[in-house]
Amino acid sequence: MVPKVLVVLSSQDKIPANGHPTGWYLPEFAHPWEVLHEKTELVIASPKGGEAPLDPASVKAFENDPVSTKFLNEQKALWMNTVKLSDVLPKVSEFDAIFYIGGHGPMFDLHYDETSIALIEAFAAAKKTIAAVCHGPTVLLKAKAPSGVPLLSACTVTGFSNTEEDQAQMSSVMPYMLEDELQKVTGNRYVKAEEPWGEKVVVSKAASTGATIITGQNPASATGVGKEILRAVCRRSPERVTPPLSRLNLQLSITEHPANQQRCLPGVAEISMPRSCRQVDDTPPLREDALSLILRLDDEEMYPEADW
Repeated sequence: MVPKVLVVLSSQDKIPANGHPTGWYLPEFAHPWEVLHEKTELVIASPKGGEAPLDPASVKAFENDPVSTKFLNEQKALWMNTVKLSDVLPKVSEFDAIFYIGGHGPMFDLHYDETSIALIEAFAAAKKTIAAVCHGPTVLLKAKAPSGVPLLSACTVTGFSNTEEDQAQMSSVMPYMLEDELQKVTGNRYVKAEEPWGEKVVVSKAASTGATIITGQNPASATGVGKEILRAVCRRSPERVTPPLSRLNLQLSITEHPANQQRCLPGVAEISMPRSCRQVDDTPPLREDALSLILRLDDEEMYPEADW
């Protein structure tokens, strides 16, 4: 089995103060998906289920981003048929991580959603990975540890900054400023990139539970968040990682040789069922029990804790 990640999108389609369309932000889903989809199983959910609204402004802003445009054109079913969050709550044990996509939408629905908060608290209690990007960290503000303290107490995090909100000309219609609220709940442990819109990804541990908390500041941080999620879930459960067969090298090691010496075949050996070996040089035929098969993943740095 591969690691399983629950991806959560907002169901909010309008900003209450001005009726402006909103939702989840395209590159913040597209880029992590590019990192994760071949190596994990992704389940997409939202508070209401069904179609999760995509912020049209993000489509325009990233129309020249090939990863985002390819995702938009080819993966529409992912956000048109989301699972309802309440249907996922009883299945927390099936997942290795939960990941919240940003956009302004979560500031209005997921921030207050009791089912979402319960999911986060369940993942935290089980010491699973919790990740969020851009405005996504708003979902963590109300979550509590089993002891009753805020989940983010003394936890270093990032998220969309006040400067970025001002530059996006959205501060006046926000119910609160995310940077300010993250500073409060963490005890002034909010951090950000040196320059607005720069990449910033933070991996921390919730002191109260030991759960891994991954946060990204903005759209530029989305790929980095995806990579950290992959690293975390494979570190947590290497036994669940099934490496793609196309990425495997097969090395044939001869553990028993007529001269009682170890020998590796210099060429290609053909393995059939039942196990057999056709010689490709002039060495004597090998007994079946003389062959051991070693599997090694080319990209094993992506699975640092997996015992291959």
